[in-house]
Amino acid sequence: MVKRHRRSEFRGIDQRWPWGRLVLCLLLGVVVAVGMPKAGWLPGAAIAAVESSAPSAGGEQLEHQGIVQYGVGAYLQAIASWEQAIARYRADGDWSGLARTLSNLSLAQQHMGQWSAATAAIEEALSLLQTHDGARGQAELWAQVLNCEGNLRYGLGQMPAAIVAWEQATEAYGAADNLIGALQSQMNLALALKAAGFYQRAQEQLAEVVEQLRSQPDSPLKASALQRWADALRLVGRLDVAETALSESLALSQTLHADAERAATLLSWGNTKRIGGDMESAQDFYQQAIALERAPSATRILAQLALLNLQVQQQQWAAAQTLWPPLARDLQQLTSSHQNLYHRINLAISLLQINQGNPDRPPLAWRSIAEILAETASQAEELGDRLGQSYALGYLGSVYEQTQQPATAQTLTEQALTLAQGMNSGEAAYLWQWQLGRLLKQQGHNASAITAYGESIQTLKSLRSDLATVKADVQFSFRENVEPVYREFVSLLLTTDSGQEPTPAKLAQARDVIESLQLAELDNYFQEACLQGQPVSIDQLEARSAVLYPIILGDRLELILSLPQGQFRHYSRSIAAPELEALIQQFRQNLVILSRRNYLASAQQLYDLLVRPAIADLRANNVKTLVFVLDGDLKSIPMAALHDGQQFLIEEFAVALSPGLQLISPQPLEQQQLTILTAGLTEGRQGFAPLSYVEDEIAQIRSILPTGSSLVDESFTKPAFRSQVETTQFPVVHIATHGQFSSNLDNTFLLAWDDVIQGDELSRLLQDNTNNPQQVIELLVLSACQTAAGDQRAALGLAGFAIKSGARSTLASLWSVNDAATSELMALFYRELVKPQTTRAGALQMAQLSFLANPATRHPLYWAPFVMLGSWL
Repeated sequence: MVKRHRRSEFRGIDQRWPWGRLVLCLLLGVVVAVGMPKAGWLPGAAIAAVESSAPSAGGEQLEHQGIVQYGVGAYLQAIASWEQAIARYRADGDWSGLARTLSNLSLAQQHMGQWSAATAAIEEALSLLQTHDGARGQAELWAQVLNCEGNLRYGLGQMPAAIVAWEQATEAYGAADNLIGALQSQMNLALALKAAGFYQRAQEQLAEVVEQLRSQPDSPLKASALQRWADALRLVGRLDVAETALSESLALSQTLHADAERAATLLSWGNTKRIGGDMESAQDFYQQAIALERAPSATRILAQLALLNLQVQQQQWAAAQTLWPPLARDLQQLTSSHQNLYHRINLAISLLQINQGNPDRPPLAWRSIAEILAETASQAEELGDRLGQSYALGYLGSVYEQTQQPATAQTLTEQALTLAQGMNSGEAAYLWQWQLGRLLKQQGHNASAITAYGESIQTLKSLRSDLATVKADVQFSFRENVEPVYREFVSLLLTTDSGQEPTPAKLAQARDVIESLQLAELDNYFQEACLQGQPVSIDQLEARSAVLYPIILGDRLELILSLPQGQFRHYSRSIAAPELEALIQQFRQNLVILSRRNYLASAQQLYDLLVRPAIADLRANNVKTLVFVLDGDLKSIPMAALHDGQQFLIEEFAVALSPGLQLISPQPLEQQQLTILTAGLTEGRQGFAPLSYVEDEIAQIRSILPTGSSLVDESFTKPAFRSQVETTQFPVVHIATHGQFSSNLDNTFLLAWDDVIQGDELSRLLQDNTNNPQQVIELLVLSACQTAAGDQRAALGLAGFAIKSGARSTLASLWSVNDAATSELMALFYRELVKPQTTRAGALQMAQLSFLANPATRHPLYWAPFVMLGSWL
């Protein structure tokens, strides 16, 4: 049964609860709300207690009458019947009938949005039980009342209390030997855990429920459990398993003609397809859910909201314009509740996006959007939902921002921020700090705007673990919801009046902000805050290195050059981001095709943008190694192949890449006898072509570094590799096998003889290579890997893997290179590496220059893709 948590584990947790993730889910209709129980969800024992005796003109008859009315949706009539039954039970001194009916009354009041009355009813029921049955002898009655309390707390958005209530209800049903009741309560518990952001725990809860239900007859409950399990699986990134569970749930619900469960499954499948990038299938599943005649209205509304959000994202403006008016009318008819508040906020966000993103059509009436949000803010205040009120007021401020009324927008935004901070909800606070920064900038208050942006960034840093675990929820997009905060802040810091240069303090702050963005981007990639940034001053580095930060903004390219002795230089070039991205893509495409020679034009254009502004300062400071902290699509191209019209960049500087000095601590390669682990495949495996030169590559490396171990072909298995890295310390690990780096962590892998080694699995293995905690892998070489074709952000996978592996530096390639050429370049690299006073970047530079001197390998296709990430010393 469910794991029991101490009540103290949740006491006071409101102060740090990740409500923003609940909001992010609800805003898109990803979470299928628990809703108020149907008649069948009222605990069977409560109904049986009434039906077991012939109804008479007393409390039991009135209670039974209320149950019938509740079952057909006549909630006001049910409330009236139960209130009369309660009066009879009070007069008769029947405390158990009174407690049971009070809990049912609370359910009906929750349906009607009478939250204060519902709370009073359930609290009286609990007080009666504690007074008359402290030993919990009537376990079934305890279970019913606790289940109702969980429903109430969930409806009010009080997730810690909902979790505790449903945990206790599950235990009570277990004590009453009511397996089905226990499993229903456990499913509700998982829903609350998921809403609170505990996705893995929710998934484990539901997996347990599904396993127990497999031995039970087919039922709507089993279909619902499979669907909810799939929801939790989606949120932890297990899309394939989620689809299998959804397929089983849909087949079962169709067989049973269980339309409520079928609609929920179709909605869940649409969300899963959307996460996987299959927007056409997602839309089809949403439409099927909406079209089901007997689908519950709550599920249909969620599907409509999800479909509208998708249509807006896909810029299907005509379809969105058709969908939203009837949806708005349906939402207007709903009673006030925590979930329904967020449905209205969701609709308002989609309408805001329609107005912002559809310039070819007249905007929707801003007044209509404002009225939706103002009414929602008022309802949230009545419900005591301060976070819902914060979101409603904040987005209402956005309406005034868009209609050029910054003073009113600022007042509303400040109110929203105060509410969010009062709830310690950083997920909401950072949005309103960001919005406040924009509004202050719009009004010319740049100093105050800088303060607001800075506070937003600090809030985001405090939310690292929370935001990282938002596993690809549809509404939450790192590139839309987080990245712009950093870029707008950098733009503000580097914008000065009267063309004056930014102060050194602002340049240092802008550099720190862009490094924080690199860290946040990697957190988002790994879906965990696993990387710890520690500032490293350029003063600590050897005197001939400089670090260049290109920063892509909407209308320009900013460059910050960090020189030794704490010097900063700033340069700016006017170029729109789409134009720069097109140039980057053209350069990459031309480089990877040997027959093309027209790469020089784009190589020179990029040099003029990225390097030429700084070249005089680089030469004046006698810089020999140029380290790039690359931004955006720049990560996908080799800086070594930039060209000044006379020579390639690699001919003047050793070149290295870094995710930022916060993430690495550059250390020189110790001049000692380096022990190496070499591993590779020469034969084709699992559909990959043979690498016939790998054997020669490894032989040449072993002739240069003879000490260590080697695993080739049949000996290069996952268990053998694991055994080597766990038992022996290798400063150098060289792997020559097929592999791929992707922006999707699940598609990052290396190929062993017996199996694929996933990227996160290899990272864990290498991090565990720790006989001596003071020793690390100095150099990891991945000689036959490449970034995923067609993946614009695949280089993020390479950078992420390089950092998480724990190696000080990683040598890898941006694209697949001729097997023989790779073998030769690797041998040249190691011959240089063992020379005294040679840095890692210097060794790679000399190997690349050797290729440049050879007419057969002069084309950048052969030497440019090899990049040194991490420590260059």
